[in-house]
Amino acid sequence: MSTAAAPGHRAAVPPQVQVLEHLPDAVYLIDPATSKILWGNRLAWASLGLSPEQVLDHSVLSLQLDVAG
Repeated sequence: MSTAAAPGHRAAVPPQVQVLEHLPDAVYLIDPATSKILWGNRLAWASLGLSPEQVLDHSVLSLQLDVAG
């Protein structure tokens, strides 16, 4: 079963991960090799004040505005 997403769509996630959508905390699924954000629940986007499209495929560090370097 492929979890790849079509271009322009949120990354497909296994059904087991979809349960994370309803947790009362922000949850991110991050690629450990690239540090890119692959998925987040609704509270993840709300906590950043950004849409999924603005965050997906960005690295964790690229979203840290107060990190120099």
